[in-house]
Amino acid sequence: MKFSGRSIFKVLVVISTLFTTSACQTTGSQQETATALGMIIGGVAGALIGSSNGGAELGAVLGAAMGGVAGAIIGAKLDEIDRLAANAARTTALSVPTGDRVEWESEENISVRGFATPISAKTFSEGRECRTVRQVAYIKGEEIEETTQFCKIEGTGRWAPA
Repeated sequence: MKFSGRSIFKVLVVISTLFTTSACQTTGSQQETATALGMIIGGVAGALIGSSNGGAELGAVLGAAMGGVAGAIIGAKLDEIDRLAANAARTTALSVPTGDRVEWESEENISVRGFATPISAKTFSEGRECRTVRQVAYIKGEEIEETTQFCKIEGTGRWAPA
């Protein structure tokens, strides 16, 4: 099957429109958006590079595949960085006075932020120390809340979910 430069352009426009539209949905993750963007950029770049050798179709397909993989990796890393920030706030909250608020925000995504607050502390008769931490994250306007109890592991000073 042979494609002309015009048909490749039409296919890329349709794919770009579909991915751009899906990337604008608020339910998609950063990883999905980055994957779509990587596919679009990779496909266009691959078609342009391949057209000089008469292989625009193959270049577009390979470029889209490689761009999609690169975009997914970048998107996953951004999500992971946000998770690390939330976990660091939770860990800090385990060592601050009850009621203190430890805030965090994404370095890359202005619509992603949150906080962790220790809401109770209890020492049991056998000496085991436990704390309850309330974590709240705001992701693109949606509030997500989680409350977890942590107890110190005897002899280590480390905290673990109860």
